[in-house]
Amino acid sequence: MKCRKCGAEISADNTRCPSCGAPVLLRVMEQEEKNHMPAKEIREREKRLKEEARRLAKEQEKQAAKEAKEVEKARKKAEKDEKLQNAAKEKKEKRAAAEAQKQKKLAALAAQKEEERKRKEREIAVLAAKKEEERKKKEAEQAELAAKAQHEKEEKELHKKLLAEQKAKDAADRKAREEKLAKEKAEAEKQAREEAEEEREMRKRLLKEQKEKEEKEKKEQAQKLAKLKSIEARIARENQEKAAAAARAEKLRRDAAIAAQKEEERKRKEQEIAALTAKKEEEHKKKESEQATLVANSQREKLEKDKKVAELAANKVQEKSEKERLEAERKAREEAEIKADRKRAAEKCQQQKQKPQQEALRKNKAAKSEKKSLHKKTAQPEKNSRQLFIGGSVAAVAIVAIVLFSFAAFKNNKPSATVSENAPSATPVISLAPTAEATAEPTALPTLEPTPESTPNPTPVPTPKPTQKPTPKPTKAPDQRKITQNKVLFASDSQYITDADLNGLSKYDVDLIRNEIFARKGYIFTNPVYKNYFNSQQWYFPNPNADYTNLNEYEKYNADFILQYERNQGWIK
Repeated sequence: MKCRKCGAEISADNTRCPSCGAPVLLRVMEQEEKNHMPAKEIREREKRLKEEARRLAKEQEKQAAKEAKEVEKARKKAEKDEKLQNAAKEKKEKRAAAEAQKQKKLAALAAQKEEERKRKEREIAVLAAKKEEERKKKEAEQAELAAKAQHEKEEKELHKKLLAEQKAKDAADRKAREEKLAKEKAEAEKQAREEAEEEREMRKRLLKEQKEKEEKEKKEQAQKLAKLKSIEARIARENQEKAAAAARAEKLRRDAAIAAQKEEERKRKEQEIAALTAKKEEEHKKKESEQATLVANSQREKLEKDKKVAELAANKVQEKSEKERLEAERKAREEAEIKADRKRAAEKCQQQKQKPQQEALRKNKAAKSEKKSLHKKTAQPEKNSRQLFIGGSVAAVAIVAIVLFSFAAFKNNKPSATVSENAPSATPVISLAPTAEATAEPTALPTLEPTPESTPNPTPVPTPKPTQKPTPKPTKAPDQRKITQNKVLFASDSQYITDADLNGLSKYDVDLIRNEIFARKGYIFTNPVYKNYFNSQQWYFPNPNADYTNLNEYEKYNADFILQYERNQGWIK
């Protein structure tokens, strides 16, 4: 029986509430009736009280049914939430199969621990002390790992800063060297053009002087000798100047080779730095994942410990309430039969009222704990997935950078084609040899360079013409093709080129037609003009291992013919 004022439990023999001291009217009335009422009235009174008790029992049953409905409603809501959580859990498990397998193992371990719960209840005190010590140890390890990670992060930032400064400095130096080389190259080309003009003028003057000397041979023999000596001295001076210009050009080529070697060394260092950075990043991600695993394990163990403690407390409370209930029943049995019946009815109603509440509380607590654990379990895979995604992205960027640097370094070590001319032969012979090292330069000018060297010759050289041409007989090519994007300039692999095809074209256009023969074989150009042009053509595919000796008769003849045409025009020597 409960007090109407404070709701405290009142034993059968108490007339006042032990908590608030309020009198129990029913007990007082019963006592007075026993003392003053006759037996008949007492029996009627008891009958009315029984009816009142039954009515109260019915009301309590209705109230219990209503509460049971509310509990059922709460249970259905909890089940609905549980279904939603299960759906979210399944979705997360599909995204992270490895994490799902790990969660299954943890669930199996939890089931095994649940089976051993009764055996470990006696060892809770020792286990709690041990867990506390392990927790402190793990916290110390985590603090040490965090400090180490912070130190590595600072080192990484410093390394990135130094790397950025070094890159900026290298870029500035490279730009200055390129500007200097471009300036020197422009000066050399200008000087070569001036020397070519002087040589042509000199040849014209020599022809004119030779004719005059033939007409006045007898009269001006002495003057002719003097003029010849002066001309020889001038030619000697011009030869000396040309040798100096060739030395300057050779120096420029050596400087370019040294710059290319330095650039290759810089790229190799950048590749090593990128590889080292990727390795450190991978180690950092691995340490972060291990640290996250340790934190998750510690949180899981803490939750299991709290769950066990809560279960023990609930069991103790349940045992205590059971003992109190048994004590109350024992005391009630000692009372009279009427009081015993009323007490049993009241206790039955009270038990029916308390049982749904306790069941609802227990289910709500279980649902909350399960929801909490599910949230923690699902939050961890998302974090791990995000970390794995970041690590994979960094590794992919590093791999792409290494591949690009390797391709650029490999592309710089390209072969160069050299064409040597044998003047006496009917058909010039093309010799193609790749350069062995980056610093080595071809002694003879490659056919792919715009300004090749020439051997000084003071007297006019007649244009050598082949006495025999390879079969089939050269025929005039179709209409001359204009320089258009993604199209060949001339079908030099299947037709012969004539003077009519080249007349009217500029030096740049003729050079492109000649270099196109080697571009079709995959030659890699060093001259930025040709490099930019052929790289823009869709049919051009650079090949470091190309075979330049595999030329057909049309290509050999056209390459030599265009080279001789450029010499006749005075563009090269």
